[in-house]
Order: sequence, then C-alpha cells, then structure tokens
Amino acid sequence: PDLILLDIVLPKMNGYEAFFQMRAIDESCKIIIASGFTNDQNVLDLDEAGLDGFIHKPFRDYELSNLIVDVLVRK
Repeated sequence: PDLILLDIVLPKMNGYEAFFQMRAIDESCKIIIASGFTNDQNVLDLDEAGLDGFIHKPFRDYELSNLIVDVLVRK
C-alpha cells in the first residue's frame, strides 16, 4: 500500500504495536496515526521511530487530505 492510516486504539493490537510490526515487514511503508489523546507517550515514541504523520481526532476531511498529500509527496 502507498499509505497506512492507523488509530492508536484498536481492538486486538493497538496502533503502537501495529506500527512496529508493519515497519518490521517493510521499513519504507508510510504510516499516519490518528488519536484523540494529545499527550500519549506512545505517539511520542512512534514519532521518534519515524512516524510519517499524526492527526489529532476529531479532524476535518481537508486536514486529513492535506496530511496525506504531505506524507506522499514529502517522502
């Protein structure tokens, strides 16, 4: 896939774990995380690990569109 959009809170495997498992499979995959939490240590850890983008929920469709374009064009 060109881009993966994950929520930090998922039912079986959280977005934090999913991020690292996907990166283990493909280091070049582009991943954006969405979260309603602003001070989540997991998000800070993911950012340090090379997260391509973060969007705070709730967000507008144009905000997500702009982030997607930024991530796909920038990298």
